[in-house]
Amino acid sequence: ETTSQPGNINVRVGTSTDDAEMNMSDGTMSLYSPDLELADDIGLAREQLVGIRFSNISIPQGAVITNAYIEFEVISANLEATSLIIQAEASDNAATFKNLAFNLSNRPRTNAAISWDNIPAWTVTGSKQQTPNLAMLVQEVVNRPSWVTGNGMGFIFDGSGTRTAISYDSSPASAPILHVEFEQPATATPS
Repeated sequence: ETTSQPGNINVRVGTSTDDAEMNMSDGTMSLYSPDLELADDIGLAREQLVGIRFSNISIPQGAVITNAYIEFEVISANLEATSLIIQAEASDNAATFKNLAFNLSNRPRTNAAISWDNIPAWTVTGSKQQTPNLAMLVQEVVNRPSWVTGNGMGFIFDGSGTRTAISYDSSPASAPILHVEFEQPATATPS
């Protein structure tokens, strides 16, 4: 007999260095910003990558990911056309971000990429916004041979336009959350 045990987790960014912005032109890392501009910093007229890491992910290797998304809380209104590409970091245990040039862009990324196109305007401060289903990205990471439950998982956002979310440094209680629904790896039980 084969059984599967469904599970779901919600993990919030837990430290300043687990959400970061990187200036695309010179690789400068910003680890303590009060907001996360996905993906362009309008005030500084620059393109940037945004990295978000979640620690202690309790998903066993080989679990079947049925749904996953990152939820953001809006910090300021953005109306301009915005489309993003989301990838996960292709590593067994994503490390927290460091103040080293190009620390985000130098990280390996999953083969899978999810497009978040034509994002509706974010107009209500404090409202919650969710990415499309990222199950494909999470699946690629937990399928890695050296993935173990409790490891960290990172995500990288690239694209054009701007949507501005609350960062850990602005409000730890409103920092991004990773939500994952999964089925445990099937286990054969003696009959």
